[in-house]
Amino acid sequence: MALLLFTGYAVRVARTGLTASDEAELADEVQRRAIAQRVAVDVGLIVLGLVLLAVGARFLVAGAVTIAQFAGLSERVIGLTIVAAGTSLPELAASVVAARRGQPDIALANVIGSNVFNVLGILGVVGLVEPQAVNPQIVASDNWWMVGTAFVLLPLMATGMRVSRLEGLALLAAYVTYVALLL
Repeated sequence: MALLLFTGYAVRVARTGLTASDEAELADEVQRRAIAQRVAVDVGLIVLGLVLLAVGARFLVAGAVTIAQFAGLSERVIGLTIVAAGTSLPELAASVVAARRGQPDIALANVIGSNVFNVLGILGVVGLVEPQAVNPQIVASDNWWMVGTAFVLLPLMATGMRVSRLEGLALLAAYVTYVALLL
């Protein structure tokens, strides 16, 4: 019965054709479904990305500990170098893309926001999950480097509110110096 009704409807539409309003309504419906499908795909990709991120974090920590033991370096040094660089690569990529697209606010805000989140958000969550003892060496040395870099940014931002190539080179040289002092 349903097949007969559908056949009759299809014949009628084929003979009379769709009106302009029918075509517009059909186009709107197709567009709504396409958007809904895209949102579903995007949500799925976010979930997949979070799962892969969690798995990758486990491998990153395990690999870093193995390297530390093999090289005779402390976990502190590995955490301040390899793990820090590995977890900062997404920020680097996002900031470079934003800078190339002429979006300096996103490039800089990404770096600052990421650091604020790392210090406040991540340390807060870690403390809630498992309270941690703070290595006195981090407080005595590395913490001052972190505070110092925050103060270094202030005059850099005063130079036209942009980081020049020379300033970028100076920042990279400061990081290389920091890593060299760690080793």
